[in-house]
Amino acid sequence: MNRAEWKQLLLVLLVGGVIRLGLALGVEWVLSGQPDRFFLVPGDAEGYWDLAGDLLTGADYEVYGRYVLRMPGFPAILAVARWLGHDQRLVVRLVLIAVSLAGIGGVYQLGRVLYSHAVGILAATYVAISPLLAGFGVLILSEGAFATALVWALVAMACWLKAMELPGWSRAIIVWAMISGLFSTAAILMRPTWFACAGLIPAAAVVCAIISAREHRLQLLLKSGLSAVVMGGTILLLLLPWALRNQAVSGKFTFTTLWVGASLYDGLHAGATGDSDMTFFETDGVANRLQEREVDEEYRRRAWAFVAQHPSRTFELAIIKQIRYWNLVPNYPEFRHWWILIPVGLSTTWLYAGIFFELIRTSRHWRALLFCGMPVLVFAGIHLLFVGSMRYRLPAELPMAVLAASGWIAVSGKYFSNKLDAQPDGALLAKNGQEETPC
Repeated sequence: MNRAEWKQLLLVLLVGGVIRLGLALGVEWVLSGQPDRFFLVPGDAEGYWDLAGDLLTGADYEVYGRYVLRMPGFPAILAVARWLGHDQRLVVRLVLIAVSLAGIGGVYQLGRVLYSHAVGILAATYVAISPLLAGFGVLILSEGAFATALVWALVAMACWLKAMELPGWSRAIIVWAMISGLFSTAAILMRPTWFACAGLIPAAAVVCAIISAREHRLQLLLKSGLSAVVMGGTILLLLLPWALRNQAVSGKFTFTTLWVGASLYDGLHAGATGDSDMTFFETDGVANRLQEREVDEEYRRRAWAFVAQHPSRTFELAIIKQIRYWNLVPNYPEFRHWWILIPVGLSTTWLYAGIFFELIRTSRHWRALLFCGMPVLVFAGIHLLFVGSMRYRLPAELPMAVLAASGWIAVSGKYFSNKLDAQPDGALLAKNGQEETPC
């Protein structure tokens, strides 16, 4: 990056930081007028806050009497923020803003690796000013931290693939495989849904690379096999302490949580509407009769039994969930205000339109489509079963912004106005007679 590019990125980060700071102050102002209300969005936020307190005090890591309910990644960030700010919410929000800004930087780098500086800076600008992404960046919810972790995992995977496609063997292949595993582990510790992407995206990238390669296919296959061992081994090794801890407290060895069953049943039962309503968990008394792992198994059994007995309703619910997932504006009535709907609707329309423009281009770049499009599709597939909401799509909007930025630049004609910007897929950039790679 030259000095001018650094200045542009810093300006985008500054704008994103100012917007988020204003929102953080606004949230605290709203809460200051409601002394009995500690969080803007209660429920999940309360649970995360309590778990962070457990980490700070050394108490049992549990909430609502359940020990394997939440992954420890986001509570760990909150614990550090609470320690730094002596439990002041504004300081906690400032730490979350810093995490969110790291995500903006990750979007820029992903766009630069896959396309060019121009695409990266436009995508980062969208993420910086997007109303929903900015708003969730200051709330005590895991979406912002998860988005940051996943976008940097994608950057590492993209650099790993670039190293793999170079002829011969290089230490960079192993290094980037390990870094991909590190960031993927961070994302899984925020949200276990990244487990699917951590396996599917590299596998699909290797298949596409082998198909498109004209030579050295056997070498590419061997390098990908070694990389898979390194990347997967890194993830499993780093998650092993959590899995062993879960075995000790619940009697079940699991790398994720024991909340999958209840979440699945939330989306698949006779009273399901596509929206989340966990009141059944408190009213049916299952948790009072069974151990935590047994509760998870019982709700899984009930959910799959519903699918077997009501396939047409299951299909109908899947459509409803997808409508909620891909919606242009928030689904919840409390957000149905014109001053929310208009900016959110416009920003989502910009995102979708840009992706459409990118998809209809004659020179589509499969690496960018894979790395930037697969997360949102994987999440969409998961939420065919679980409840649907655009909230679950938001973390995937960071890589989606890269595709949208490329599409808009192409449509505007600016993409072809500069030879540097016309080089796709992170092509080597020539500067002062030297070659430089974004990785």
